[in-house]
Amino acid sequence: MQNPEQIHIVIFTGGSAPEYEKTRLYWKTHPQADYVIAADSGLETCASYAFSPCVIMGDFDSIQDRALLDYYNDDIKVPFDSDKDFTDTELAVSKAYEIAEKLRKTPFITLVGGDGGRIDHLLNIYDSFSTERHVHAWLCETQCIYYLEKDHEAEINGLKKDDYVSVARLTSSYSGGWVVSSGLEWESMLFRSRGMPSISNRISSESAKSRLPVKIRAEETPFLLILPHNAVVNFS
Repeated sequence: MQNPEQIHIVIFTGGSAPEYEKTRLYWKTHPQADYVIAADSGLETCASYAFSPCVIMGDFDSIQDRALLDYYNDDIKVPFDSDKDFTDTELAVSKAYEIAEKLRKTPFITLVGGDGGRIDHLLNIYDSFSTERHVHAWLCETQCIYYLEKDHEAEINGLKKDDYVSVARLTSSYSGGWVVSSGLEWESMLFRSRGMPSISNRISSESAKSRLPVKIRAEETPFLLILPHNAVVNFS
């Protein structure tokens, strides 16, 4: 059930994106989208997901099927000049926060796409997690990235024995803070204190056999969780 104080905003952006079938479980276990933003060629992914955009933003320079724009009314199109200080994704995230503020809601933002291709755009999205206005879940082509607030815990269900579980720091905190975990093959007392705490970890044999969740808690600073599409994540 959705928190009445929260608004779920979905942004489709350019770059590689997962096929809809890979993300089906994500949409089943999260509240339905209250507002949908298509950023530039993210409109093509949005259409392939059969989502209806509330607004279409961008310079539209990377849309392969320009005729796709003709399917939508002009009043939901917000064109930008290609020479601008911010990427289409950044402008879409700003728009999402503006919508939430206007409605006096707390935003939960899901970003779809933006993976692969332009490494500068990829790093820009990663860097954006260190800003005050960031997305909360990023659905990439083969994995999902979740923002874990400081002093919050993620309970992760649905992991298979060969699924990778990684924990990353934000660009604003190469060190500091720590993670408390349970249910992993290599627990948090073995995590690195600097840089990326844990890469290619996995659920422990005991937890997998007993179908117990993995739990990861962030202390003092936020962290990023990098998980497979089949993971079901709940925060507390």
